[in-house]
Amino acid sequence: MWFLKNPERLHKEREAITTLDSEADWLLLVDWRLNDDTTLCLVADIEVHGRCYSVIMLYPTNYPASPPTVRPQEEDQIWSTHQYPSGELCLEWGPDTWHEGITGADMLISTHKLLETENVIENSPPIVAPSRHSLTLGQELRFKYLRFIADTSVISYIQSLPEKIAGTIQFHVMFSQENLVAFIESVSPHNIAKWCHPTLPPELEKTTSQIEGHFFKTTLEAEVLISQLLESPFDVLEAQNYDVSKLRSSSTSLALIIDASAGIHLFLTSNEKEWSRFAQVDINSKEKNPRLLPQFINLNTKTVGIAGLGSAGSKIAISLARTGVRNFFLVDHDVFLQENICRHELNWEDVGQHKVDGIAHQLKLIAPDVNVKCSRIKLSGQEATATVDSVLSQLGACDLIIDATADPCTLNQLSTVASQQLKPIVWLKVYPGGIGGIIARFRPNEDPDPQIARAAFHEYLEKLELPEIQKTVDYTTVNNDGETIVASDADVTLIAANATRMALDILIKREPSDFPYSLYLIGLSRGWIFDQPFHTIPINLPEVQPTITVSELSEDEANENRDFIEQLILKQKNENSSTN
Repeated sequence: MWFLKNPERLHKEREAITTLDSEADWLLLVDWRLNDDTTLCLVADIEVHGRCYSVIMLYPTNYPASPPTVRPQEEDQIWSTHQYPSGELCLEWGPDTWHEGITGADMLISTHKLLETENVIENSPPIVAPSRHSLTLGQELRFKYLRFIADTSVISYIQSLPEKIAGTIQFHVMFSQENLVAFIESVSPHNIAKWCHPTLPPELEKTTSQIEGHFFKTTLEAEVLISQLLESPFDVLEAQNYDVSKLRSSSTSLALIIDASAGIHLFLTSNEKEWSRFAQVDINSKEKNPRLLPQFINLNTKTVGIAGLGSAGSKIAISLARTGVRNFFLVDHDVFLQENICRHELNWEDVGQHKVDGIAHQLKLIAPDVNVKCSRIKLSGQEATATVDSVLSQLGACDLIIDATADPCTLNQLSTVASQQLKPIVWLKVYPGGIGGIIARFRPNEDPDPQIARAAFHEYLEKLELPEIQKTVDYTTVNNDGETIVASDADVTLIAANATRMALDILIKREPSDFPYSLYLIGLSRGWIFDQPFHTIPINLPEVQPTITVSELSEDEANENRDFIEQLILKQKNENSSTN
């Protein structure tokens, strides 16, 4: 209880109330009490225009971190337009304006000012006290079960429709215990071309219910539709000569009514004349992706190939999509299991399916123009050679390759492809136990290939006489005290996030690069090579030498090879012409 732990503050409160009681002639009664033996409160009578208002001021448990509340002593009394449903008065001092220099006496003064302003002398015109209300969208929707998403695209289209038009609407509806959320997927006006939402991901069809509703663009004033006296949307529509027979015959339907000012009103209706109003969630996005850096605008033209969609790879893929990458080629043979939930981007809804399929679904929910190709093969496993070669070729066609497998054999395969196709590659490894990780890159003609980079890394460790931490199952290792320690989701996220930043640096071709080195060791805890958390060690790599191709063949041998290839081409042409 704050008044026992903070006697100085209690003394200050009592002193301030005593002073106010002696100076304010409108404060008729002051009585300190304990409510439920734990809550300090003050009962007071405040006189305004000859009327006595009995209030109770309750000090919160965490006082003075938050302000006291003031409300009528008797429940269900409405004194002001600035009053919450619980009866609490909305005063000038609230959680958003409160500071510890204010006391309970100031709250009583504010209460008197509010009542004096709004509860005027009899036969005088009513006055509404100035409001400090500035509610966030979340505060306004807190108790709204039915919610309707109206973004800029929807509002602009609605405004462009001619008056008195009607038609059907396809909604995506998401149900949960907390709320029901409706999105407009498409609008089909009578005798006008169908309109489809430009930014709604088609993938939503897999996770939402599709419900057909009806819309009516009317000349009704907004006040008619928002009035608490509205008895039925059906009646006001019929008064405007609209056919609502389908709405009346439907057990449940959605009716969107557009008023004369192009305001939108969505109702859930039934044939029993029962209806409910949706709260509208206005999303004004005038700028395209205003929360992304300008450098990321062209990421939608890039294709990223990711090998390994485990804990790290899944986080990298999702982060790249949120940043603007729209084309992915995902390669992983593994299936998502319950045990993967602790570090992976997927959850129980995805258990039992291949990781690439689960991540592909998540990527497609981020934006409508996301394209994902998947391969469920193990690059360094027992697979048909032609299949592996085909997948490697597709990875080589990407603008960037990311190796998140932490498998040396796969890294060798991908680095060879990257070198041959002159494509950059980012590779990473999360060390077990949450000790840290390694991230590195290869950029053609700028960095040594991954094999040389790894050799430089091992040479660095040899100088320190330290072995590299070996890969173990499930990111576990044993510390110096013999305790098993495990890398957490946060550990994997930190390494994956830094690898993502390096990948973005390559994709946007930032000059100079944000990364002066191409291989980093990142410490997340003290141990092995790291002195402390966030200890970062850049590794110097050998300078890239210009590639000079010198043929060891004689001129005659080179000509012989050329003739051999030309004969093969001619032979193929002849065979093709004979079959045709």
